[in-house]
Order: sequence, then structure tokens, then C-alpha cells
Amino acid sequence: MNIPEGDDSDYVKIAEIVVAAHAEVGKPGAFLADLLPSMKYIPAWFPGAGWKRKANYWRKLGECFVHMPWNIVKEQLVGYISLILGRVLTFRTEARYSRTLHCSQSHREITG
Repeated sequence: MNIPEGDDSDYVKIAEIVVAAHAEVGKPGAFLADLLPSMKYIPAWFPGAGWKRKANYWRKLGECFVHMPWNIVKEQLVGYISLILGRVLTFRTEARYSRTLHCSQSHREITG
């Protein structure tokens, strides 16, 4: 995977946010839901449930952080596979054409 130098790539920016989120979540008692586990059932739209919206945001970023390298590799593989298939099909077509050309020339020599 090529990591651009200079400006931070999206992957590095997401990694920084995810690390900061883990640092904030790791503090004991940082959120009231740590003390009252039943609060995890409160909907995100409920007043005072900003912690839940933060947690949902961090969860999405964490999933993006995990899946981003895989998606980059998949995109690169699609490019390589299409390139390889194009070369294989071109080679096969050229081989068939040269065989057909050789057979027709042999046929002309025989029937001559």
C-alpha cells in the first residue's frame, strides 16, 4: 500500500481520531453509561444522550479504519486482474490467429 508523504492521508487522519477516541473511552467513569449499564438502551435522539451519538460516530470510524486497507487492496486487485485478463486474452487471440494463418498457408501449399 502506498502511503503518500507530506499531507496526512485519510487513513492516518482516521487512525488519529480512533486512537483519541480509545483514550477518551478508556478513562474510568468518563461516561455515565459506565456507572449505569442500563443507559445503553437509551435511544441516541434522547436529550442528554450525546455520549451515545459520539459512540456511534466512533464505531463507524473504527469500522472504516479496519476496512479501508482491505478495500484499497480489492480496488488494486481489480485493476491488476483486468490487466492480466486483457493480456491473456490478447495472447490467446494472437495464438489462434497465427495457428489459423499457418493452417491456411499449409493448405495452400498442399493444394497449390
